[in-house]
Amino acid sequence: MNNATRDTFNFPRDNSLCFGNIKTFYLTTGDFDMIIVVEVPDDITLAKLVLSIGSRGTVRTKTLRAYTESEYRQIIDAVPRPVTE
Repeated sequence: MNNATRDTFNFPRDNSLCFGNIKTFYLTTGDFDMIIVVEVPDDITLAKLVLSIGSRGTVRTKTLRAYTESEYRQIIDAVPRPVTE
């Protein structure tokens, strides 16, 4: 493992306080080497976090927006129902 890779694995300690909260961190096999679940206050903060990680040049990122049960129920309730005759 080279130093750049080691630095990448130090991410949770480097960034946990300046961008948000790290909820979970997984070392994985398959298409992704790791999955980090973070909680940030808004999309702008998430963009800063992703750019900060990407600027190291050693990783690629993929972001997913997750919804809580309460949030997805609000989304589902807001979807118009089909009109029935």
